[in-house]
Amino acid sequence: MHPISASPLALLAIGPSAQALSADLQRHLPASVRILATADGLRAQTMGRVGLLILVIHPATLQDITALTSLADECGQDGFGVPTLCIRARTTGDAERLFEHFGAWHLLRPHIDATVQAPNATPEQLSTWLAQAVGVMAQSVGDEAQIGLEIEDITNLLRGSGTALWLSAQASGPDRATEVVQQLGRQLELCATPPEQLHRAIVWVQGSTALLKLRETRTVVKGLQERMAPQARMLFSSPYDESLGEVMRVWVLLPKCA
Repeated sequence: MHPISASPLALLAIGPSAQALSADLQRHLPASVRILATADGLRAQTMGRVGLLILVIHPATLQDITALTSLADECGQDGFGVPTLCIRARTTGDAERLFEHFGAWHLLRPHIDATVQAPNATPEQLSTWLAQAVGVMAQSVGDEAQIGLEIEDITNLLRGSGTALWLSAQASGPDRATEVVQQLGRQLELCATPPEQLHRAIVWVQGSTALLKLRETRTVVKGLQERMAPQARMLFSSPYDESLGEVMRVWVLLPKCA
């Protein structure tokens, strides 16, 4: 069993661009997210001090993955000692082929609870996506959400799920909630996933304090439920974001069942 912790999130980026990515995220993520400079930072963590470890691979060489796998092996059967979510950036070229050819990913995967494929993006776009995605999760387990979550609820839902989708959409106007649901439904990853594989979800609905309405959140939740398996379990949070103005933004994390 993984240790239960009241501490929030830790993030470790690995790969050639890890240093620049970590520095950028340090500036944009809430202080409650602990940014680890190197994998050695994992050794310094005591059991139970972190609720969820987020690994960002962008991209990773065979040496990176081998070192990380060895570290997980040192921690024993619980992998890194805490629930772990891996975010893989889409890459092309020799580094990615080397990664797959030597089976490095298959060595690391047993130590990870869930894996998300990040959107195909430039380093700058990836940093923005991570700041928003990880940021909304951090807000929801902190004090910045009208309806918040416990970190244990998130980790219990992710544990052992294998692969997951992490999608987002945003819209404005009087029918923005309906438009957001339609945008999510048109995304290729969701279209390609049969509803019977979607039994769990975490939904974050963001908007300004003055404009975010309960009926809108109900529309989003109902629309997503229709695209999932019957009796699917859904966690919900509504962190406010005044910078969005008239825009509603929705994030959905969907672990997949084989």
